[in-house]
Amino acid sequence: MKKMFILIIIIITITFPLTAQKQFELDVVMYKDTFLVGETINIGLGLKNLTNATQKIIKPSTIKLKIFDSKGTELKVTPYWAADGIYALNKEEINIGEEAYEIYDLNMIYGDQFYKGIRETYFRADNYTIKITITSPNNFIEEKIIQFNVTEPSGDELILFNTFQKIVEPIYTANENKKLIYEQVKNLHATYPNSVYSPILLSNLAAWARFSYLKNNEIALEFKKEMVERYTWSCVNRSLLNEILKGKVSKQEKVGYLQNLLPKCVKSPMYKLIEQRIKDEMDK
Repeated sequence: MKKMFILIIIIITITFPLTAQKQFELDVVMYKDTFLVGETINIGLGLKNLTNATQKIIKPSTIKLKIFDSKGTELKVTPYWAADGIYALNKEEINIGEEAYEIYDLNMIYGDQFYKGIRETYFRADNYTIKITITSPNNFIEEKIIQFNVTEPSGDELILFNTFQKIVEPIYTANENKKLIYEQVKNLHATYPNSVYSPILLSNLAAWARFSYLKNNEIALEFKKEMVERYTWSCVNRSLLNEILKGKVSKQEKVGYLQNLLPKCVKSPMYKLIEQRIKDEMDK
């Protein structure tokens, strides 16, 4: 009887790690844990294949994310985001040892406050908890908890934040003066070039220059280049990289440009995305 009992223990000890083996590793990247009201809040979500076989991503439930305020109330998804807490990655399947990775703007998805005029959302001042879960093909679930704070701006940041809101408030009203708004925001950015709000100002300047105010793509492209090269850490640059790289002819030129961006976005969600883009360019 003792021999049988010992044998059962040995079998359980050997087989349990195999049945509980993780299929995926979840990687979560945030640039910092304290932000100002109205500041863009980015998050990078990565899913690495830990197995020795290609894994398909289960849709739509591979990654789910929920955010709760300090009272424990779950934040609702904004009208700008179609899926309720469900996140798609940039691959449908993940090869051995590779990772699917994507960046999201949490303001657009969960912000409950609005910039006047430009219809962009942001978080009110509070302490927040992010709960992220993943489901792998064998239903193994991993969960990660991340916390971040949003505080009221002060000093120059407060001046910029309030001034920007006042400038853009007349947009979509009878009092809208497109040229004046464009010039005022441009001057505001020139006055406070190192602000955490700079990506928001630049992205709007680029859009206005191209589509509504100037209809000048060359000027818009200059704003986009400044955005990518000076504020590389911002997730706004995810959509701008393709446009910037169109002006680079050779593979060497594209890879060199991307490599020069890496030191400017260390520890930010953009770092891993640019690393992946370098690999993609090298493989072409």
